[in-house]
Amino acid sequence: MSLHQVFASIAALSAAFLYATSNVIEQRTASDAPPETSMTIGLLWHLARKPVWWVGIFSDVGGFVAQAVALTFGSLVFVQPMLVMSLLFSLTLGAAFGLHRLSRKDVVFAALLIASLSLFFFV
Repeated sequence: MSLHQVFASIAALSAAFLYATSNVIEQRTASDAPPETSMTIGLLWHLARKPVWWVGIFSDVGGFVAQAVALTFGSLVFVQPMLVMSLLFSLTLGAAFGLHRLSRKDVVFAALLIASLSLFFFV
């Protein structure tokens, strides 16, 4: 593995983690919004006044930057599949923040995701 691929891997995994962090933070913040703001412009107003929601937005922007860095050092075929890891990161972060509990089914599908990505990179 070349140094460029190492940089691309680190940046791609960082992007995946930042995207997952953004998803979990924004979902948790939106779930705390009053029900009457659902599907209205008032929801955006409510979220914009929450500092934690802005952390989620900046995490998302950081993910885009990390993805751009990864694509600078690695090919699209190498970087994009690594971003699928954001699903695994979202699953574990969501469980860590108490948004949901991990079921046996979640663990099985997480293992299948890891095995599939490993097979993809091996081939």
